[in-house]
Amino acid sequence: IDTAKVQRAVDAAREILARQAAGVVKPQQAVNASIMLGVFDEYLGDKAAAINAFIDHAQRHATDSMASATDALNEAGNLISQLRRDQQAQGAAADADLDQLEMRFLGMAVNPPFQRRDFAIRYANLLRDQRKWGDAIRYYQLITDADKPADVMAARFGEMAALESEVVDPKSAPADRAGSMARIQQLADQVIRIANDLVQHPANAAQANWARSELARTRLSAADLALREQNDPDRALKLLEGFEDSLTDLPDAKKMTGAALSLRVQSFMRLRQIPQATAMLEKFMAQATTDEGASFAIQLLGQMEEDLHKAQGDQQ
Repeated sequence: IDTAKVQRAVDAAREILARQAAGVVKPQQAVNASIMLGVFDEYLGDKAAAINAFIDHAQRHATDSMASATDALNEAGNLISQLRRDQQAQGAAADADLDQLEMRFLGMAVNPPFQRRDFAIRYANLLRDQRKWGDAIRYYQLITDADKPADVMAARFGEMAALESEVVDPKSAPADRAGSMARIQQLADQVIRIANDLVQHPANAAQANWARSELARTRLSAADLALREQNDPDRALKLLEGFEDSLTDLPDAKKMTGAALSLRVQSFMRLRQIPQATAMLEKFMAQATTDEGASFAIQLLGQMEEDLHKAQGDQQ
């Protein structure tokens, strides 16, 4: 095909769409030009323009069952997937333009009238990356408990992470901090339950390793919040029972082991169980670097000072 002719077709399609926008041409008369613009752009190798054209078509004709709006949206998604695969194969750096295209596609796909819940987790993850905690939580919650266990676990873990970020972010801290903390712990319990099931009955080895990793991260995060935010050392210790045994062959096993030992030391100190705290401290120092040990000692001194001030306040 002569590319010059295709380019002229592109120009003609754009002219028709411009006239539609001006009210000169009725929408029904511009349907073919609308969808073919994406086809022409794709043929000419301009995938970004094609993606925008297909999304534009889906947006213009979302409620017209005869306009192939769903097909256009699907093609936009396919092209984005192709560009992502090319990006990964080439080891290319992040592409802000591609990220923007994907966000536009996902925002169209997940919301009415298309309501593609299969894209909800991906959309929520990207929103979380943009620090839009509330929006991310809303889309994670589109995944129901009746969905596939792996999807439910991914959504609940994402919601937990977004809610935790929202709580500590001074720009968006919720009014009901205690309620948010309680919700985080509920989500953690759900993630832990599903992850344990997936570890025992995985679809494949990759899923088992993913579930083990998310399980470890969830237990550690929930224990940290239980101790630091909810003053519940008993729950922190419960969450960390047998923790090290679950870390075999995980990439961050040493780092997570150190974090768990640190939380145990602090939890036993809160409970005034000094022998147990001492034993855990010895374990922590045995595996820590000099800098890690010094940093933790400073952290412990700070906690002891805080506990002392609190005790003095209670006496008064």
